[in-house]
Amino acid sequence: MPSIKPFKEIKVEHPQSETAHLPRLPCRIIAAGPSGSGKTLTVIRLLTDPALYGGKFSRIVWMSPTSDVDVQLEPLK
Repeated sequence: MPSIKPFKEIKVEHPQSETAHLPRLPCRIIAAGPSGSGKTLTVIRLLTDPALYGGKFSRIVWMSPTSDVDVQLEPLK
């Protein structure tokens, strides 16, 4: 009969924001609100400001039907 052994735990360290007000990475964040409420601006700032999450990611994937024409996304491009 084969023996069953648990997998070895893999510990991964993620770079963290310098502020204690933001969730620790990895995390999930939902930006929900009506049109014009500042969702895109807030997410762009979270992803680009070095005091927040800026420089913590090697790749950012942004999925939106208007991402090619949205001028607010220029800092991410």
